[in-house]
Amino acid sequence: MMLKRLEKTSREMEIAEGLFKLVLVVIILPIPILLFGLGGILLNMPNLLPIFVSFGTVVGTLISAVLVYEIIVFGH
Repeated sequence: MMLKRLEKTSREMEIAEGLFKLVLVVIILPIPILLFGLGGILLNMPNLLPIFVSFGTVVGTLISAVLVYEIIVFGH
């Protein structure tokens, strides 16, 4: 009985840790978008700003996909 309770607690902890990590991924996603957009502004290239932001979006999405894959497959 005690072992079942411990397994349940352990599983709940894993779920909570996974959710926390997914929240971190969602927070990390906009950082490359903002950095590339800021880079386009600082370089004073308004015509290329959409390209910078698009590239930042691709980079952020790839980083997030890799992190979510690690969380799901490896559990950390």
